Amino acid sequence: MSAVKGVRLVVIAACSTALPVVAAACGDESEGRGTLPPIVTTTTTTTAPSTTTTYPEVYEVQPGDTLGKIAFMFGTTIEVLVQLNRIRDRNDLKSGTKLKLPPNPALTSTTAVLTTTTVAVGATGASSSLSG
Repeated sequence: MSAVKGVRLVVIAACSTALPVVAAACGDESEGRGTLPPIVTTTTTTTAPSTTTTYPEVYEVQPGDTLGKIAFMFGTTIEVLVQLNRIRDRNDLKSGTKLKLPPNPALTSTTAVLTTTTVAVGATGASSSLSG
């Protein structure tokens, strides 16, 4: 039994020595409140470059071209090409002929802007804002 008492005394001595050290390391909470500066605000802006696709107004017929191939290349129909260019014989398409092409409204250019603003955590709370 004396060995158990000795171990207990060692544990009690260790705890009584360690407790003031741990308490001192933690500090007093009342001193730390409201003393930290707010975190710096960060703003990030990302801009996607605008893209422009060139769509010709006129196409020069190449050897081996057909009205079907040309219509497919420019997203239109044979009928539109025939009417726009007043073609009498669809099968008589000669190399070097210049064909008018209809405007293509499907091709547009876009610019996207995304802005993100992060507001810092201050002494009284947190707040954040997202816009774009």
